[in-house]
Amino acid sequence: MQSDKETTALCDLCGEKNREKAFSITSSVPAFEVSRCPSCGHLFLDPPVTGKALEALYNEEYFTGKAAFSYTDERQNIAGFRAVADARIRGILKRSGWKSGKGKKLLDIGCSFGSLLDAAARAGFSTYGLDISRCAVEEVRNKGHAAEQGTPETVSIPGTPLDVATMVEVIEHLASPSKALQKIAAALKPGGLILIQTANMDGRQAVKAGADYHYFLPGHLHYFSRKTLTRLLQQSGYNRIRYHYPCEFGLLPKLRKSRAAFSRRRHYLAWLRIARYHLMSKIHFRNFAFTSGMVITARRSGFESADAPPDSSDPGLLR
Repeated sequence: MQSDKETTALCDLCGEKNREKAFSITSSVPAFEVSRCPSCGHLFLDPPVTGKALEALYNEEYFTGKAAFSYTDERQNIAGFRAVADARIRGILKRSGWKSGKGKKLLDIGCSFGSLLDAAARAGFSTYGLDISRCAVEEVRNKGHAAEQGTPETVSIPGTPLDVATMVEVIEHLASPSKALQKIAAALKPGGLILIQTANMDGRQAVKAGADYHYFLPGHLHYFSRKTLTRLLQQSGYNRIRYHYPCEFGLLPKLRKSRAAFSRRRHYLAWLRIARYHLMSKIHFRNFAFTSGMVITARRSGFESADAPPDSSDPGLLR
């Protein structure tokens, strides 16, 4: 006889009711378990964190780096985060064939304190933010961006219809990525762009580290691979799926972002490690990747115009 836990905890990707034990993460306090779906291979936190308990993880201490599970406060490295955000927006414009964001709407999901929204506004976009954290939403509103508190599964998505939606290191935090991606697809214009950054659990880096992989964190509810994320995107209404390793922009913005932590000349030696990781990430073939950083871009299905965006015929597309 199956327990209640076995009959109610379904795989968010395929609805499978059973699971296999994958990893016991003992480096975290308290320790937690990660299970694998025996049907599609998706990895997920088991049991999941939901509701008020999930929201409580993202208090002000999380955003200022004072919690055990925390985020780097972008306000402490404005120039570095700006370099990365500007590079990301330039890539979105180039990929979409736009000279500027004028007349276009961009939603950043998990917007934090708004560095990507700031970059989008500088490029002419109408900007919208969505974040589970009240303090983050208040911050971006004070900066002049429209923003709502919540997650895509739980609130109405602002800015509809959207031209662009971004989720940078966010999808792994969501209680139901499948519901989120479906709602985002409905909010995007046909052919609208979604950009997602997360870890690739099939990358050699993650596979070699096993339970010691640094991405296993108590607030990460889902762990994707190229294979499982492709499946989820396709069944959620997206096509023209393209993968970028480790990200969709070059090395220089990453070096500029890291510089904020340097106080001595010898600290610049860290650039060798960062550059090596960036270059090693270029070793990939189909579902194999040497490292585990990845950025995914995709289009909402239904784009039938002859004026297809530049990436629609890119030979690097997943086929």
